[in-house]
Amino acid sequence: MDKQLQGEIITKYLSDFPDTPSLTLAKMIFKDNQEVWKSPESVRSSIRRYKGQGGKYQLKQLADKSFLSEAGEYNPFDDLPEGIRELGDATPVEVKGKKSLCLFDLHIPYHDKPALITALEEGKKQGIDTIILAGDWIDFYSISRWDKDPRMRSFPEELETYCEIMDIIRKEFMTETMYYVVGNHEDRLDRYLKVKAPELVGYKYHNFETYFEADKYNMQIIRDMRILKIASLNLIHGHELNISRGIVPARTLYLRAKQKAIMGHLHTTSDYSTKKIGGNVVSCWSVGCLCDMRPRYAPYNEWNHGFAIVDRHDDVNFRVQNFKIINGKVY
Repeated sequence: MDKQLQGEIITKYLSDFPDTPSLTLAKMIFKDNQEVWKSPESVRSSIRRYKGQGGKYQLKQLADKSFLSEAGEYNPFDDLPEGIRELGDATPVEVKGKKSLCLFDLHIPYHDKPALITALEEGKKQGIDTIILAGDWIDFYSISRWDKDPRMRSFPEELETYCEIMDIIRKEFMTETMYYVVGNHEDRLDRYLKVKAPELVGYKYHNFETYFEADKYNMQIIRDMRILKIASLNLIHGHELNISRGIVPARTLYLRAKQKAIMGHLHTTSDYSTKKIGGNVVSCWSVGCLCDMRPRYAPYNEWNHGFAIVDRHDDVNFRVQNFKIINGKVY
């Protein structure tokens, strides 16, 4: 076993989760690093050593004493089995860029090329430093639970089209920070594996990072319905709150979120603001899509093409430019 690697992993988790009990922390670490330890108990022993709870000899040998803590009194309830957590960390991911281009709902390969070009050109014109692929970028039509037309593109072809698009975007935006928010259509991949190929669930190469080539495109995958935070603005795809359209989608978002928020999902541009009793104003936005306007399943709809650019002024203040695209022009 690589003791140095073990030490790096242990110290990182102790820094990130300082108040988490040793046994709980050991199970978390083992789940993500099964190739490094033999069992959760071996991880727990390593944690106890770094906390100075492994005996006087180990304490004397310990070089890094920044995580020392006294062993607490034995509590018989500590031996209760841990509950299952379906989703991971809920801590919002902070976006530090000054100007973020937010692109929702391409539904590749059913994307609208002229609309996407218009959005990217506006982002380049405004000098954006962050790109947020804000969910439903890939349609995953071929692995959905709905009736499928066998003449349409296959799962590999969808991913190949996605890569063609990303290659061009990364070439033109080489240094910009990039995030990929997992939407409800990306979730089709996870559901498909659970139903059709449960043996592959948990295999380290069957994950969003691999399929979306996160390393190649140098982007962070936002999974488990976590929120992206741009100053005090909460960015989600929209399915996280089980939002239906309503007359004004942004108002529906406000009624569910009760905070400043922006989403896509409903393929419609709208905004809503309300003033609280204390005088502060809370605003929400829904953003248009960049996909085909006449899909077979909904040829007549209330959608529009659109995108958003969010300017982050400081840790609290921001400005949303919620654009519509009409006849190739930005409004």
